[in-house]
Order: sequence, then C-alpha cells, then structure tokens
Amino acid sequence: MDSARRVAVDLGNRSYFVHVGSGVRHLLAGIVAGLGAQRVGLVSARPAKWLPDPDVESVVPAARDGETGKALRPWSSGVASSRISG
Repeated sequence: MDSARRVAVDLGNRSYFVHVGSGVRHLLAGIVAGLGAQRVGLVSARPAKWLPDPDVESVVPAARDGETGKALRPWSSGVASSRISG
C-alpha cells in the first residue's frame, strides 16, 4: 500500500483525517478499533457489499458519485442500522 496516505481536513474544531489511496478500505476495521468507536456510518457511492466490515454496528446510506451525493443531511434521521458482512 505504498500509495496510501493520511490527509488532514482542516475545519477548526471539526477537523479530521482522511485516508486515501489504493487499498485503504482494508484499514477500516483497525482505524475504527483505534478510535474506540462502537458504531460507524460508511458513506460510499460503491455497493455496500464492496465495503469492508468495520467490526462494529454500521449504517451504509445510499450515495452517488460526487461530494453533493454524499451529504449526510438526507439520512440524519430514521436510518436503520445494519452490520456489513465481510
């Protein structure tokens, strides 16, 4: 995974990191575990069956390509939780 890197998204007190590059999706369970999260939301335009199992309860809202297709606002209420099978 030589092309993988961690990029800071600077939003002041809402800043976070994004992992980008070939194969970074396989880092997901380790990153989630390192954060101590007990549930996650996975936003991707790819089919849910392509996403790795985060090893915790997860929500996978349908999304489209492009940033406007990945806004969480439409899914912020009434989304059922589901676990991804890896």
